[in-house]
Amino acid sequence: MIALCTQQGPAEAIAQDLGVCRVSLYNWKNQLLGKEGLATMKRQSKPPSDPDSAELERQIAELKGDLHRLQIEHDLLKKAGELLKKDLGVDLRDLSNR
Repeated sequence: MIALCTQQGPAEAIAQDLGVCRVSLYNWKNQLLGKEGLATMKRQSKPPSDPDSAELERQIAELKGDLHRLQIEHDLLKKAGELLKKDLGVDLRDLSNR
């Protein structure tokens, strides 16, 4: 019964696994769940095509470009930090407070 309600496969296959006919399976479901069961059994339709999908695709492409640019910037800053760390450092004689 759970397999039928969660649509884990075709009702005919579920009925065959249980050794009953498809009609009996639905009758059992209706007896156990009543009207609430009908709402769970309705097929989920695909969301309607969004008229703004072209705009969303454009935004995705723009964000991917931004991500690539920021990744390059991050890599450059990381490399610059490594180069600065390799500097000889501070001369202790030049420090004013000893």
